[in-house]
Amino acid sequence: MYNRKRRNRLLLGLLLVASITVVTLDFRQGQGGPIAHLRRAAVAVFGPLEEGVSRIVHPVGDFLSGLGQVGTLRGENSRLKREVAELKDRVNTYDDLARENGELRRLVGMRDERCRCKTVAATRVGTAPSNYSWAITINVGTADGVGPDMAVINQDGLVGKVVEANANYAVVKLIVDPGSGATARVARSAAIGRLSGRGPSSLSFELLDPEAEVIVGDAVVTAAIEKGIFPEGIPVGTVTEVFRERNALTKRVRVTPYVDFSSIDKVLVVTAKATGPPEG
Repeated sequence: MYNRKRRNRLLLGLLLVASITVVTLDFRQGQGGPIAHLRRAAVAVFGPLEEGVSRIVHPVGDFLSGLGQVGTLRGENSRLKREVAELKDRVNTYDDLARENGELRRLVGMRDERCRCKTVAATRVGTAPSNYSWAITINVGTADGVGPDMAVINQDGLVGKVVEANANYAVVKLIVDPGSGATARVARSAAIGRLSGRGPSSLSFELLDPEAEVIVGDAVVTAAIEKGIFPEGIPVGTVTEVFRERNALTKRVRVTPYVDFSSIDKVLVVTAKATGPPEG
């Protein structure tokens, strides 16, 4: 045991002397000494190894760091989705308000510029009873001064007439209903005829003068007659077909209405017609 301790002390002393010697030689010889060469060789050997280990370890570290942020990213993603949904709702609301504002402006223009009549504004609230082929229900009635045989228009033109009314609601038979009719004229030539409903989006226009001039593309408007319910000059539609049936004395004209009867919303009920002709 004594000899073992002595050998350990001797080995420690030799290592200490060797270390001092190496440090002294390295200091004296600087960058040109053998120690410096050995150090550079070690760097050359172990440098690429360290770089390779770094390339492996860093992505793993980044991945592990990203795992800790998954919860935060999910929360941020949910928040952004909510904000996008809210923005879409705002855009849809804005578009709807802009559409309604434009519709109301055109209604006012139709009342003041074309009809120049006294009206009551109304909104469609549903379809009409089954005994009418093409009719709607509106949210005004006798309490608002609305009654049967009053013309109904909207921003695009002629809609129809009131056929029934109670205190708060009224039924409007649309001009396209097969049981509807109105006196009208060709705006360009003033040729007079009789309108009749033909279904969802078509009118028949029978001219009184068989030789009256009418061509495809002509505009058709209402023609006021004595004791008639429709104001003068309300837009009805455009001529889309002109023909003469065999052995018929008069021309028959097909008219496509300006009003989209499948999407009626706001309307005006004419409670009193203008006393003079419309402007324009």
